[in-house]
Amino acid sequence: WNKNIGTTVIKKTLEICKKKHKLKKINAGVSELNISSQKILIKNNFKLEGVFKKQIYFKNRRLNLFQYGKII
Repeated sequence: WNKNIGTTVIKKTLEICKKKHKLKKINAGVSELNISSQKILIKNNFKLEGVFKKQIYFKNRRLNLFQYGKII
């Protein structure tokens, strides 16, 4: 862990989305339990745009979905 793999993948993905597909914005949804992914998104300048209450059903529990976005 902590090898910057997530950051590398996000940067490459953003590059492809912008150059090849001409996208203007990218969104990412993350479970409230996935703290590592949230930190990676924040590190890459994604902004929290909303919280969808109890949108994920996981192991007999309802979890919040955090929606992040970034203009590229």
